[in-house]
Amino acid sequence: MRAVATRSRVRRLLLLAFVVFAVVVVAWTVIAALKAASDLRAVRADVHRLTSGPTPDRTTLERALARDLRKAESARSLTGGVGPTVFGWVPILGRNITAERAVANASVQALRAGLTLSRVTRGLSTGHGGVDLARVRAAADALDATAVSLRPALRELREQPVGWTLPPVGTGVRQARDQLLALGPEVTRAATGLRALVGVLGGSGKRTVTVVLMNNAELRGAGGLPSAYATGSIDNGALSLTPFEDVNTVAQPPATAKRVPAPAPYHQAYGAFLADTTLWKNTTMAADDPQTAQVLAAVSALSLHTHPDVVVLCDVPAAADVISATGPVTINGEPVSGDELTRRLLVDAYGDGSLSQDKQIARRKALDSAATEAFKRIKQDATATPALLKALVRAVDGRHLAVWSARADEERGLVTAGIAGTTQAGGTDVAMAVANNLGDSPSTGNKLDYYVHRSMSVDVRLHATVAYVTQTLTLRNAAPAGLGPYVAGVKHPGDLVELVSMQVASSATLTSFTRDGVDAPVERMPADGAMRLTTELSLARGSSTTYQVTYHVPVRHGRYRLALLPQPLAMAATLHLRIHAVGADLGVVTGYDQPVDGVIDHTGPWDAAAYLTVPVHPYTGPKSWWHSFARFWTHKV
Repeated sequence: MRAVATRSRVRRLLLLAFVVFAVVVVAWTVIAALKAASDLRAVRADVHRLTSGPTPDRTTLERALARDLRKAESARSLTGGVGPTVFGWVPILGRNITAERAVANASVQALRAGLTLSRVTRGLSTGHGGVDLARVRAAADALDATAVSLRPALRELREQPVGWTLPPVGTGVRQARDQLLALGPEVTRAATGLRALVGVLGGSGKRTVTVVLMNNAELRGAGGLPSAYATGSIDNGALSLTPFEDVNTVAQPPATAKRVPAPAPYHQAYGAFLADTTLWKNTTMAADDPQTAQVLAAVSALSLHTHPDVVVLCDVPAAADVISATGPVTINGEPVSGDELTRRLLVDAYGDGSLSQDKQIARRKALDSAATEAFKRIKQDATATPALLKALVRAVDGRHLAVWSARADEERGLVTAGIAGTTQAGGTDVAMAVANNLGDSPSTGNKLDYYVHRSMSVDVRLHATVAYVTQTLTLRNAAPAGLGPYVAGVKHPGDLVELVSMQVASSATLTSFTRDGVDAPVERMPADGAMRLTTELSLARGSSTTYQVTYHVPVRHGRYRLALLPQPLAMAATLHLRIHAVGADLGVVTGYDQPVDGVIDHTGPWDAAAYLTVPVHPYTGPKSWWHSFARFWTHKV
C-alpha cells in the first residue's frame, strides 16, 4: 500500500511540476510576446515615419535606425527565449510566437540593411564636384553582401504560416511583409545599378552625354515635349555639363527635318509623326525610354554634332524633386521651393498665354535655368545626402528620370536596376495608359495636359488558371477659360486632341474596348512585349470621357504577374487596384500590399512603377478560424 501511495504522490508531484512549468512557460511567453509586439509596433511606426515623412539628415537617420535595431533585437531575444521556444512547439497555438519571432528576425536584418545603405552612401562625393567611383564599387559589394544576409530572414517571413493565429499576430505579419519583403530585391537592384553607373560615370573611360529636359504641359509618351538640352562629358566620376539651351535653337522644320536610325517598333508607331527626325519635338513619343534615348542619341549626332554614349531623360517634376531635397531655386529674382516649382514652370510662367516671342523666350530661360541648377546640385552633392538620394530614387521610380547607355552590358544593368525607364512587359500582364498631345492643328500646339485629371482602375478577378481583367481609364479636361492662345490653342481653344493608348498582356484575349460605354474603334499593335491599343481622343474643355478594355489572360505556374507603369505627369494620376480571388486563394505578394481576406485593394497616386507577382492556388477554405468567427459575428450583428 505504501508503494502505491508513494507512486501516487510522485505522479501528483510530477503533474504539479508540469502544471507549474506550463504556467511559467505560458506566462513567460505571454509577457515576452506582449513586450516584443509592442517593440515591433514601435519599430514599424518609426520606419513608416522615416520612409513617408521628411527625410532627416544622415546622422539623425542612422541614430533612429540604430534605436529601432535595438528594439527589434530585443523583440527577437524575447521571442527566442527558452519559454517562448518551448511554447512554439505547441501545435497551432505555437504559431503565434514563431510568427512574431519571424517578424522580429526579419526586422533586425532589414534595419541592419538600412544602416548599411546609409553608411555605404556616405562620402560618395570627391569634394570636387565628382563621384568617388572606388567608393561606389565598394558600396555595390556591401549591398550584395547585405542582400545575401537578408534572404533567409525574408524567406522565413514570406513562408511563415499565419492560419489559425490570433488576428493581431496575423495583421502584424502582413504589415511586416508589406514593409520588408520588397527590400531584398531592392537591395540587389541597387547593387546592380551602382555597378552599371560606374561605367556610365566614366569609370572605364571618358563618356559623352546629352541630357534632355521634357515639358509635361505638352505630353509625350516619355513624359513631355523635348524643351531643352545640355551636352557634356563624364570622366572618372566628374561631370562637365553645358547650361541647358532651348531645343528650338537646333530643331528643323518638318520640310527639312532629317530622318535618323530608330528601332523598328519605334518607327512603325511614330515615324508618321516625324518622331525619328531632327524635328525634335516628337522624339519622346515612345513610352519606352531606351528606344526614345536611342533616337535622341542619333538626333543629337546630327543636330548637335556630338554622338552621346549616355543619354539622360528628365522632366520638370524630376527637377522639382531635386530642388525639394536641396533648397529653393531663384526664378526671376524670387526663391521658389521644389513643391512650387512644377506649377511655377508649367502654369505661372506662361502668364497670359500670349504668342509674344519675347515672353516665350523669358519663360524658356526660366525653365533652362531651373534644370541647370538642378543638375548642378546633383553634381555638387553627388548623392551625399539621404534627402537627395531619396529624391533621385523617387524620380526614377516615377519614370521622371531615366539613364541610357550605348554599351549593351551597362544598359542591361540599368534595365535590371530600374534606372533605364523601360516599359518592356516581359510576358507579364501590364497596365499602362499613355497620351501623346497632337496639338491644336498641324502647325500649332497647346499646353493643356497640366489641367487633365487622369485615373486608372484595374480590376482583376483571379482564378487558379485564368485572370479576368477590366482596365478603366478616365480623363477629365479641367482647363479653365482665359489661358491664352499659346496654352489653350488657337483654332480650338481649350480642346484636347491626343493619341491615347492602353497596354495589356500579349497573351490577352480581348472581349471589349469601349468609350463611354459604346464600342469604339481601336488599333491593335504588338509593342514592348505586350499589346498596345491606340485610339484618337478629342475632349472639349469641361468634359470627361472613359475608356474601358476587358480581357482575360492565362495564369501560368500558379502566378499572376502585373506591371503597373505610370506615364510621367506633372500631376500624378490616381490608381485604383483591386485583385480578388474567385474560387482561389491569394498567396504572399512581394513589393505591394498583402491580400486581406483574399483581396488586394489599393487606391492612391499612380506615381511609381510597380511589378506584382500574386501567387494563386485552388481555394482551400478560410485560413483562420479567428477570421471566420469575425466574419460570422459581423454578419450576425
